[in-house]
Amino acid sequence: MTYRTNSSNFYFFMENKFGSIELLSNNKIYAGKFTTIKLVYTAGYYGIDDTGSIKISYRFASDLGKPQFEDKYKKNYTSIKCSNSNIKLSYHFDMKMNIRPWDRTIYIKLIKGFLKEGEKIYLIFGDKKNLSGGIRGQTFCEKKFRFKLSVDPFATCKYIDLPFHKPINILPTEPYKIKIIAPTSIKTKNHFTINLIVEDKWGNPTYFKKNKNMNLVILSDLINLKKKIIFKNHLKKLIIQHSFEQQGNYTVSILGLGKIKIDPILIVARTQIEENYFWGDIHGQSEETIGTNSIEDYFSYAKNISCLDVSCHQGNDFQINDEFWNKIIKIAHKYHQERKFVCFLGYEWSGNTSLGGDRNVIYNTKKGPIYRSSFSLLKKNQSIFKSASNVNQLHKLLDKKKVITIPHVGGRYSDINNFFNPEFEKSIEIHSAWGTFEWLLFDAFKKKYKVGILANSDDHKGRPGASYPGASMFGSYGGLSCFIAKSLTKKNIFNCLRQRRHYATTGNRVFINLKLIDEINKYKFYDENKKKFIKANQPIMMGDICYTKNKQSQVSYEILSSDQIEKIQLFNFDKIIYEKNFLKKGMVLRVIWQGAEYRGRGREVDWNGKVCLSKNNFSNLITINSFNHEKKIRLMNSKTIIWHSTTTGGQSGYEVLLDNLNGNLNFEINDKKISINLKTLKEKRIVKHFGGINKQVCFSLVSKDDSDKEFIFNKKINLNKKNGFFFKTFFRYGHIAWTSPIYIDVK
Repeated sequence: MTYRTNSSNFYFFMENKFGSIELLSNNKIYAGKFTTIKLVYTAGYYGIDDTGSIKISYRFASDLGKPQFEDKYKKNYTSIKCSNSNIKLSYHFDMKMNIRPWDRTIYIKLIKGFLKEGEKIYLIFGDKKNLSGGIRGQTFCEKKFRFKLSVDPFATCKYIDLPFHKPINILPTEPYKIKIIAPTSIKTKNHFTINLIVEDKWGNPTYFKKNKNMNLVILSDLINLKKKIIFKNHLKKLIIQHSFEQQGNYTVSILGLGKIKIDPILIVARTQIEENYFWGDIHGQSEETIGTNSIEDYFSYAKNISCLDVSCHQGNDFQINDEFWNKIIKIAHKYHQERKFVCFLGYEWSGNTSLGGDRNVIYNTKKGPIYRSSFSLLKKNQSIFKSASNVNQLHKLLDKKKVITIPHVGGRYSDINNFFNPEFEKSIEIHSAWGTFEWLLFDAFKKKYKVGILANSDDHKGRPGASYPGASMFGSYGGLSCFIAKSLTKKNIFNCLRQRRHYATTGNRVFINLKLIDEINKYKFYDENKKKFIKANQPIMMGDICYTKNKQSQVSYEILSSDQIEKIQLFNFDKIIYEKNFLKKGMVLRVIWQGAEYRGRGREVDWNGKVCLSKNNFSNLITINSFNHEKKIRLMNSKTIIWHSTTTGGQSGYEVLLDNLNGNLNFEINDKKISINLKTLKEKRIVKHFGGINKQVCFSLVSKDDSDKEFIFNKKINLNKKNGFFFKTFFRYGHIAWTSPIYIDVK
């Protein structure tokens, strides 16, 4: 048996000298359910010296309930004891106390006595002996969840990693929702696939235990079709083939499921299609770096469960040795299939913000080099590739014809003020499971960069393309990007990235078309491949950089969705030049909070709120972006609502129906007291600011009636010398969509 120290490259080959870890409880648990996990450490030949210690760690991405040792009657109570009652132990939990990715750590120190061979330390996560209820299990599925035990037998603070225990399989729970996934745009009379995915309440693919009868419903101005279908037991996905004979906008939904939630979807059918719409998530990781489940599982999930068209694996460079890099190349190529599923080769250059910050590196080739930001967790002399310790060095090494890089915000947020290369950086990512980061876009505008807008998941939970935040520091549902191209080939999608012909959402699939409908011959646009301005041979569209002598441009924007639209904004760079609100006044109280603490890792904002209502009543509470089922928004009674929520740049909130417009609202939000008269709120919405990055709470009254789901904007806009037009659309129940800008210079 081999034992490895985690503080040097030295290996020990001494079987049973340092002890072992064993799992005593069931090796199957259910995602998000309260459970008990029992581990035992048995000391080896060397025992553990007085003041020696052990670390029991689990992975960074895990959102297992936070262990607590103080109150044996409360949830997540964790007990620790030694088989030798004469030994005194000191212990605590730390979120970051071991080498990545094994951050989450319980540290146990012997402070009175020493451990002999065969003596044991027992650790029970969720000890129910005193009716604590157990520990809340990790909310996402994992095939091989493990704890890592590191021991310091000689009290030298030099830890030795022990072999793993039998892995735990984390399984999904009962069905909570059915997600419908279908093409956004299709040609009439062509067959296409409708995918039905069953999810539990934490977003894990699950199944019905018995056959489930339901009605598939397809609605438009032309038809009202009901089709009986059977979701057979133990199937996580149902595939239905369909086609439309007539042009129209069709909404697909399901009836007959009782309390199970449904995510409908809109399909746009046209007799003629010039461009197709392909959905991608090109940013996420697997267990070989800091994510969950294998890289094979990663691409399989993206293709078969999230039903993506485009994918890319983005492991941290300092965790990818040359062997794993070759495996990434092999697996990406294995899953790539022209016109069916595009897989790019890539990695995340993970340099500190002071050196440029995180960049996604994406190749349009089958193979490519990996130029690492550091060898923090690797042996430098074991790589054949050069390193690039800052972003400028990275760009000098890369081939601009074969690679793009994408600045983004995750752990080490990108500094595009001091590090930016337009030859490689055509777009930036402003939304992921980490949160929403519009400030990065406005940083770009201040520096006069011309960038497109992307959203991805940066998934760490093994669910690319469907990345729920769970119950940890991730504050949002992961984003998606829609690529507009003639066909699904690697060349075409890479060209979309180079030309910025894509739009971004916080995870919903909607149809968006942004273009100029002026005479084509009055514009020249910049061809990123030819590196020059050429005559436009088609309408200028989102992402294009062009120039004209016109003083006005005719801007056309079309959005079609299954979601209700709350608001649409047209920006010229960072200035809103047009705004339309779709929610009419009414007797529904709408409360939305948003924002981040600051740009770095500690950006989470905890919102703890309470509202009491006088001379009126609440009913019919609807939550908005409330994905974390541990932090709930609750209607306590007809007069009181209480909430606990976290944002990381995005938004969350609720709507609740009022009996009338009399009375006062008395809020307590993060220790701030706010009193609002409903008659005042009828006149105008009220916004209260809380500092940080756009931390605020907005109060308004809206109608309970549905708002529009479709909108067309077609107006002439006066041009400045330089212009960057893009649309931002807010949806009633939490999602947001951004188009890439059209950049127009007037000459």
